[in-house]
Amino acid sequence: MDFYSESKHLNLLQIIFVKLPKYSLAQIVQEQSRFTRAKYCFMIFSTIYAKELLSNLNFADSLFLEILPDF
Repeated sequence: MDFYSESKHLNLLQIIFVKLPKYSLAQIVQEQSRFTRAKYCFMIFSTIYAKELLSNLNFADSLFLEILPDF
């Protein structure tokens, strides 16, 4: 993997793991807004999915280059 592709992964990881708010399931359930609950659940699902994808960087590299060409 070249440096450019590797830096894309690092940027994506930083967004997913550093900027993702840390919420417990109890906090999500107590949230009043359905939109907010859905957003938190989506963020958690996305994080789990991204971890699975990034466990195989060759697959993730080709996928992210297709989805996020200018990222």
